[in-house]
Amino acid sequence: MIQPDIKGSVVRNSNPDGCHQYLGQQWQILNGKPAGKRYNNVLVLGCSSGFGLASRLATLRNGAQTSIGVCFERPASESHSGSAGWHLDQAFHTLAEQQNHRAVTFNADAFLEQTKQQVIEQIKAFGKKFDLVIYSLAAGVKLDDQGNKIRSSILPTTDGLKGLQVDLENDRFFEMELPAANAQQVADTVSIMGGEDWQSWLQALRTADVLSDDCTSYNYSYLGSELNAPVYREGSLGAAKEHMHQTAEQLRSQGFNASVVVCKALVTKASLFIPLMAPYVMALKAELNARNQEENVFDQMARLFAGGAEQEGDLLRLDNLELAADVQAGIKARIEQMSAEQFDSIDYAGVKQELLAMHGFGLEG
Repeated sequence: MIQPDIKGSVVRNSNPDGCHQYLGQQWQILNGKPAGKRYNNVLVLGCSSGFGLASRLATLRNGAQTSIGVCFERPASESHSGSAGWHLDQAFHTLAEQQNHRAVTFNADAFLEQTKQQVIEQIKAFGKKFDLVIYSLAAGVKLDDQGNKIRSSILPTTDGLKGLQVDLENDRFFEMELPAANAQQVADTVSIMGGEDWQSWLQALRTADVLSDDCTSYNYSYLGSELNAPVYREGSLGAAKEHMHQTAEQLRSQGFNASVVVCKALVTKASLFIPLMAPYVMALKAELNARNQEENVFDQMARLFAGGAEQEGDLLRLDNLELAADVQAGIKARIEQMSAEQFDSIDYAGVKQELLAMHGFGLEG
């Protein structure tokens, strides 16, 4: 039996059968919800986990005929079980085939020009115009124009930020102090995680004439509250999200129907990797569970496509439950009650279980 290999806040392997079971469970839950808006031909950039996978599954549920996905995952080999994203994508293809849905996935670097050309050629081969483009990359590295690697740095912009970081491997928390990001680190983070590549993709797709006249594009963001602002909204990651929001405005001025969707804090592989965010995510999960209001990423995407997002200016908001004043007060109280040794006030076990399930572990049967 494959056992989870955990290092810090990262699960480094996967259970292939469990990944299929996990996505099958999410599919059954989605089918129990009312159908949302139907998009016929869907492109998902970052399709193997998190928002991208949930978006692709939700559009399948709503009757999409065709989808193309792009992800960058590690296939299974004799020495490694393969990444969870690899097996979750395989699981999606199994479900797609059962629904007579044509699905193609490119396991490739979405930042590369050749990947754009491969996708465009595939769309043309389908002979259809695509009416939905989802951009949901969670990459930490890309190559610049000279072929040099640049890396994102998820850091505050002021020195001396301290907090508790989770160690899932040893079921503990420990005190961490983060340095401030310098100007280059902020710029690199914006380059990778801002709106630059989203805009590049949409412009390339328009130039190739493969988008329908009414094509919609979504990119996913997070704003959070004062409780996590120092590490998120006011940090390097917040600068990248602000760039994304500005890019959406530019895209709309160029005639694209492009929107930023602001989601709640969710349990994803990416979210627990953010320094000092785990206590907040775990306190939020505990607070919303107590109110019977908790949503995972699949629930959020089902709500989005069913028209459940609140329009606020140019943003589509799915974070209303999280940001309610009484919920924020509850989160604050739960975080204040916890320490590195005592964390019963937050849902540590539930978050760890949810993360392991995404990798195919801990599922019944």
